[in-house]
Amino acid sequence: MTPMRTIDGREITAPEVTLRIPGCWSGPEEFLKRLPSGCRFSEDRFTLSDGTEFDLTALEADDKFPGVFASSCLKLPTEEERRQIENYRLNLCLTGRCGSIEAARQLMAAGAAILAAGGAGVFVDNSAVAHGATDWLALHDGADNGGVYWAFVGTARSEDKLYSVGMQILGFRDAIVPRTGNEDYDYRALHSFLGYAAFSGESIHDGDVVGDAVLPTFRAQQQPHDRFPKGAPMFNPYGQWRLVPLDAQQN
Repeated sequence: MTPMRTIDGREITAPEVTLRIPGCWSGPEEFLKRLPSGCRFSEDRFTLSDGTEFDLTALEADDKFPGVFASSCLKLPTEEERRQIENYRLNLCLTGRCGSIEAARQLMAAGAAILAAGGAGVFVDNSAVAHGATDWLALHDGADNGGVYWAFVGTARSEDKLYSVGMQILGFRDAIVPRTGNEDYDYRALHSFLGYAAFSGESIHDGDVVGDAVLPTFRAQQQPHDRFPKGAPMFNPYGQWRLVPLDAQQN
């Protein structure tokens, strides 16, 4: 049964999330030999030691992916990881249903297992965020302390707005804030709001005023997601928050 979640009285199907993991495997035998103890792969299904299952398929290498990966990294991969990604032979596509922090942690764990078997990094289809293997494993180790957030959530910007991308993976709305010309300030405002929404345990309602003594004060307005078409990997079925500054002079 496909997982569902009720948001504001709406039943929403949990989004399907895909990680692309490049590697220089010579063939399936090498991959299977290097899998961590307890993990299994058979007939396009990958199973963690706790029994959690994911789809796992392979794509042949193409000459565009290394450049896409490099331009999407939040942190520079190690020199060896960059070499492997530039010369990768296969992309292993790991797919599972998310839509909650716990499900996202499980997908992180599955990605970490494939990295242990020789993967060089992780590209998240649903947010266009990429990580070298070292970075992904560090985020996985700190998943309970915000690592799960930074593994999946990225940002995009237009001339006058800053957007989050990928919050649907955790089961929450994305957010939009107006740009002030101070990039660090805008990023802190956006990510602080989203971190509070995801991890505080408090509910935010349409029209609520959010902010603190350090960051700007906004009125949070619920909207349907309009950045990507429905069905696209980065579409957020939960919607988005538009954060409207209450005092333009402070923003």
